[in-house]
Amino acid sequence: MANNGPSFPLPIGVTASFSPVAAGISTGTSALDAGGAVMTYQPLDVNDAGTVTLYDSAANVIGTLTAGGYLAFMVPAGGKSYYMNATKGAQLLAITLPNSLRY
Repeated sequence: MANNGPSFPLPIGVTASFSPVAAGISTGTSALDAGGAVMTYQPLDVNDAGTVTLYDSAANVIGTLTAGGYLAFMVPAGGKSYYMNATKGAQLLAITLPNSLRY
């Protein structure tokens, strides 16, 4: 039985979110403007979270999480597109450009 555990609130700002996400399925690609961004991961089971990976549109790994939480990253000048993949699925995957970190 899955242990849903805590939810992770989304930062306030422009957000692309996906819920639920099946295991091994990549999300759609989201174009982001330049600035600081935050990926939010809420796994299906906090005791067996798997790995969520953030990729840019060229399939370069930007970062990974192996537990629920947040990953901060910078979107370069001119903007860029990103997508995510969770090995064990997710209750929620999201990318947010927080209002306080936008250029």
